[in-house]
Amino acid sequence: MQFDYDSFNIPIKMATMLCKFDEWKRLSDICVIDEDRLAVCDHKARKIYVLYAKSTNSTGNLRSEDSDRSKHTISASVTPLANDAIAGSCESSSLHNTGDKLYSADASDDESTSLSSGLFDMSDCHTIGAPKSIAFVHNRFYTVEGGCIRKYSWQDSRCLGKLALVDEDGEPMEHIRPFSLHSCATNDWLLIVDKENCCVVCVNIFGTAERIFGPRISAKYSLEDPVQAVSRGTHLFICCPEQAIFFVRISDGRTVTQTKEHLRLSRPIRLAWSEVTSRLIVMDNKDNGSYTVDVFDVTGGGIGGLSKANISYLKLDSYNEPDLVCFPESDKVVYTSNDSKVTLFGSEIFYNPPGDSDSTCRFVQSQLLSGICVVCEGLVAVCDKKTRWIRVLSMK
Repeated sequence: MQFDYDSFNIPIKMATMLCKFDEWKRLSDICVIDEDRLAVCDHKARKIYVLYAKSTNSTGNLRSEDSDRSKHTISASVTPLANDAIAGSCESSSLHNTGDKLYSADASDDESTSLSSGLFDMSDCHTIGAPKSIAFVHNRFYTVEGGCIRKYSWQDSRCLGKLALVDEDGEPMEHIRPFSLHSCATNDWLLIVDKENCCVVCVNIFGTAERIFGPRISAKYSLEDPVQAVSRGTHLFICCPEQAIFFVRISDGRTVTQTKEHLRLSRPIRLAWSEVTSRLIVMDNKDNGSYTVDVFDVTGGGIGGLSKANISYLKLDSYNEPDLVCFPESDKVVYTSNDSKVTLFGSEIFYNPPGDSDSTCRFVQSQLLSGICVVCEGLVAVCDKKTRWIRVLSMK
């Protein structure tokens, strides 16, 4: 297998690549930097890992099975270069005993396919504390560490200190207790979800809180244990699993409260905004490992509320809490479930029986799929924090 080391253009198919490094302890979060890079944080080892991937697609359907893995394994070695660049070499052969292992999914026996391969190269960034959540915005990393937020340079892995969060008057906001971090690309904001203080803080590059939503979110409601905030540019969707989904207009804070009873949801746990269809994707926990995925339209000129767009919802069972993302340039949604399953579907699945879809990929090598993110259009990354690996999937 030949690689162009100048451009790192490496063919990759609809397959999985397992990148397992012995020094990884416990992967706790993941975020997208740009279309060629993503980052994961290791809570136990107190490190940030930067992963590099660039790909082109070929055709074919792939699968990963225990019995077939030895047929098409990819061995890899990585060599640090200047700055944060990495060079690597991969070849189709049995696995070299290097300690750094990269696996490729196997092609189906009855289909003619070329070997899929990919390169995931890593440089690490040591963190001061144990990072529990990570986001990439303002061209730097932000991590939640022991009740504070620290900043790190992705160019040279330097710690840039703690985020000195201040209000619009320049007064310190030391009471903020970050629970999770997210990004708003449209406004170039870091979104801080504070579950303890029941608020969402929108922070600019200077550390100034330009907007704060909560605890009081309307005349009638206050946020209760928010877990996620999703931006669509002009609005925020704030998810409180035991209460409601709040639809907030950023410019003036006008809020529409959509209680879970009104939306006929049990416990909404995940949100994803589809930019192409202008719809909100909601994953609902029905208890006992049962989940549904619903699609909602935004009504009333953008602030009227939510109404169901799908005729029948997608049902799925999972013994661990699933996660989902939307591709930015299409109506495709990807979700994880059952520790070892990644599913791709488009909006058409909501108007047909779920069994009509043949887009499902199953991965028997995984033990605990703990997160998923979009790398770029058509490419997602999933991580397994139990066996310490990341797999890259081309979903085109």
